[in-house]
Amino acid sequence: GGGGGAGMGTSAQAEAAGDHELPWKCMIAPTDSFSGQHAPDLHTATADSAGGEPRPGFAQGVGEQSFPAFVEDSSWVWAEDKKGRPGWIALPGQRGRIRFQVNASLGWAVIGFLETYAKVGVATCQLGDGLEKHINARISTKVSVMSMATLRTGHSTGMLNVTCQTDGNKFKITSLQSC
Repeated sequence: GGGGGAGMGTSAQAEAAGDHELPWKCMIAPTDSFSGQHAPDLHTATADSAGGEPRPGFAQGVGEQSFPAFVEDSSWVWAEDKKGRPGWIALPGQRGRIRFQVNASLGWAVIGFLETYAKVGVATCQLGDGLEKHINARISTKVSVMSMATLRTGHSTGMLNVTCQTDGNKFKITSLQSC
């Protein structure tokens, strides 16, 4: 289960501590930092995504240029599920993957995501050759908050992929930083 709170949920804090300590440099001066300002509403983005045949394999996602991604089988959309809150949203009913290229010079990435009490699930994410991390977006408190989860590589650094796959439920990625 996840924890709640402003900024970083308690479960994410425990995960960060368990991964040794995320270097402060990563939070103050990340190598890469992605987020977006504008997106269509979720209904419009979903309708646009459903307009054609799903793209087999990975293809460049249609979204904010400041937050580029590769999406598998049209399973994620760049959209706002709440006005003014854009992100990459996994469509329910599909177990699709999304991939981001980042410069992880120290072997770390931090994913910003939405934690909420209903209609969300788990994303399994990995940075390069690092261990997979299961990120549960569901919390018991009836609030919706932004949270963070840390990812660490095995041994590789430099240009790496952050890949996330959902369990078939909605999951929203709001930001991504690496160092």
